[in-house]
Amino acid sequence: MSETPAIRLFPCLVSGFWLLAFILSLPIIQPYELARLGAVGFICLGSFLLFNDALKNGLKIPKSLLLLCAGLFWLNALFSIFWSAVPFISLIGFATFSLFALGFFTFALTKDTDKIIQYCAMGVGLIISALGFWALLQHFFLPEWLVAGQVRYPFANPNSYAGLLSLGFLPILGLMLTTKSRLYRNLALTGCMLTLGGIIVISGRAVCLSLLAVTLIFLFLSRAHVLQQGRHIAALLLGMFVLFLLFILVPQWQGPLAHLSHGVTNMPEIASERLYIWQATAAMIRDHFPFGTGIGTFFLFYPEYRLEQDLYSGGLMAHNDPLQFAAEMGWMAPLFFYLVLIFSLWRMIKTVRLLPRDDPQRVMIAAVFCALGAMMMHAHVSFPFYVASLLTLSGLMLGWWYKATGAVLDEPVFTLTWPGKWPDYLRWTVIGLPFLVCLFALQAALISEFHANRAKSAAFNGNIESFQHHVNAAFQSGHGLNARAYLLAVTIPLGILQENDMTGSAQEHQNFVIQIESLLNRAYAANPRLVGIPYYRATLHAIINRPDVEALLTTALTLDPRHLPSRMMLADRYIARNETARALEILKDGLPWAYIIHDPFPYYNLTAMIALQEGDIGAHRLAIEKQTWARLVRKGRVVVSDDSSAMLQ
Repeated sequence: MSETPAIRLFPCLVSGFWLLAFILSLPIIQPYELARLGAVGFICLGSFLLFNDALKNGLKIPKSLLLLCAGLFWLNALFSIFWSAVPFISLIGFATFSLFALGFFTFALTKDTDKIIQYCAMGVGLIISALGFWALLQHFFLPEWLVAGQVRYPFANPNSYAGLLSLGFLPILGLMLTTKSRLYRNLALTGCMLTLGGIIVISGRAVCLSLLAVTLIFLFLSRAHVLQQGRHIAALLLGMFVLFLLFILVPQWQGPLAHLSHGVTNMPEIASERLYIWQATAAMIRDHFPFGTGIGTFFLFYPEYRLEQDLYSGGLMAHNDPLQFAAEMGWMAPLFFYLVLIFSLWRMIKTVRLLPRDDPQRVMIAAVFCALGAMMMHAHVSFPFYVASLLTLSGLMLGWWYKATGAVLDEPVFTLTWPGKWPDYLRWTVIGLPFLVCLFALQAALISEFHANRAKSAAFNGNIESFQHHVNAAFQSGHGLNARAYLLAVTIPLGILQENDMTGSAQEHQNFVIQIESLLNRAYAANPRLVGIPYYRATLHAIINRPDVEALLTTALTLDPRHLPSRMMLADRYIARNETARALEILKDGLPWAYIIHDPFPYYNLTAMIALQEGDIGAHRLAIEKQTWARLVRKGRVVVSDDSSAMLQ
């Protein structure tokens, strides 16, 4: 029987949704908040269509421990929203993680997806190759796009960029080894050169090492096909040799070699930087055992635990995903994570034993497994499970790999069917309702964040009318759960009180005080971890002469020792009382930190002056040294953070 137009259109439609989700998950699309909402929305729509189609005649679910542990891991992430310190933030974190989980479960459990996977693979291969070409183009011809001599754009973090390319490299290499079409083989060779070349010029050390390890395993598992395609392998190696030759011969192109050699010679120092973050994370896990702080909330708690030796990290990520899982979701999350890894490895071993060495399916299964293996290795020194584009692509790949290995293993299944003869509209409602509920909650959070960020930009540019519009929109769209909206709203009445521009009565003055206190109380109820809450409260209480100002500022510095406005305000109060020795102690306590967000120069100037006045020459010299270092950071000669804006990716 011939296919109807609707049947032929269905794979194109679903694969189109998935490719749109992948494109929107890339940090190229702005505004990031709305792009993230679009990515989750398109994946939910694709999952709804596939599950609705699969459940017409019953959904066949394999009896698999891997599937069970993966499901429990996802449920653990969901439940962490309910015990989270900030559910608003955890909702966004869970939705981002679901980009991975939805892709895996949808393609692992639904049938007749071969064409969908094929179309998705073709689209992703072109996008990954284009990103590899863009990395090469930046390195060789667009030096103004580089950050400290390193390729990053459009990603804020180079390891995320290289990690995404590494996910595509081995599957493209597998296609080159197995396809019978000369055109596809040459296109795959080109894709391999672009992706591998992009990884090398980005020079992410951890990505390069993990990719090298899994590539050796892949070549061993695919040795029969490697020998058959020796000419194309030789062409790939020749291309990389030419690339390294350019690095050596042209001085302005030697950045990747310098970066990699720096990583080798400074490995103890780099390892120590990671260990400082991990030690602080371990303390966080201990204090929030057994359930964690809630998915996505690591960045809110980490400043309180940061060691003085941790100078360079942005404090957004633990740089070890299993550790961050434990900190955010409790001890069960890394347990499920490692069980998934163990059962995946065992499943791969059983599959390889059953497939002949010359079977093309063996090559593609090994390629996808090794590519995901590189990501799992990388996850122990970075944060790929918190990058939307990596999650979207790896979920799709894992779902295909699970189904492909399942076809080889022929594992037992049980069938999930509808009770009785349900009408179509009822079946659509039951399947679609969870997606609609989640998307409704997520759109409220992300649109509120969108308006909060626009309000912040408007305030920076002095556009008060736009600022007020976006603050109100952040309130309304977030249903009062976005604490940042309350803090932004506080700035207007607080600014009026600080400038002492009020000409009204004492009652009007008191009304402003009540309004500010109410906004701060609501902000605290929504997010008690925001350092701006005790700082703004201290500012208000200083204006109305309440006695708890210094206690509030101390609380702010406990939440974040790098919050310069609180440190400066506290020191100024001591200086005003001629307690300069006490002020110097407060200022000196801040010298070990690196300041990324706040302007540090007034702080360093004040510290150097007070230290000289008090005769503390050591503190004076250190403040001057830190000031010089901050100028280098400002000029881009020193990169102090490699996880900035990671959550936006």
